Amino acid sequence: MNRRIRGIQNLNMLVFAVCMCTVIITVGQDYTQEYVLKAGYMERFTRFIDIPDSILAPNPDSAFIIGVLGDDPFKGALESFYQDNTIKKHRVEIRHFNNIEQAKNCHMLFVSHSIEKQLPQIVKATRGFPLITIGETKSYARRGVMINFYIEQNKIRFEINLDTVEQSGLKISHLLLNAARPIK
Repeated sequence: MNRRIRGIQNLNMLVFAVCMCTVIITVGQDYTQEYVLKAGYMERFTRFIDIPDSILAPNPDSAFIIGVLGDDPFKGALESFYQDNTIKKHRVEIRHFNNIEQAKNCHMLFVSHSIEKQLPQIVKATRGFPLITIGETKSYARRGVMINFYIEQNKIRFEINLDTVEQSGLKISHLLLNAARPIK
């Protein structure tokens, strides 16, 4: 039985790896390439996160809103990537914000390094909401951001704050959790 369970777990990890496909892509020196890959990760994360129907409007004409809070390091990569891509069968709309009050109606929020000093207020304002928060700054996950990118051995990796996930009410697949570095 143990052997069968390990086989199923290995198969699940293989399926996840194929779906993620960018998990082990080496980050080159091209700044734009890194952010195109991160835009792809963001879309793939949503494949493994169960977002309640009450949050995602059942109307297929409504948009899945990705917000960028603070300076935009993507420099157009998000808009370019999502021009022809959908998330959960919804078109994607990218919005830029300067404060958390403006950004509360997003489905996914990228929290820029430029507003790191405001992070405690951002975490407090988003705690308990089914909002996928994402960052790329050291210790963001430890400080309450749900998913945080980091570079390790020239590869894009990510960590997930398990407490933030639990408080949000969102359900994350074990496949995504197994690919991440867990943070409590």
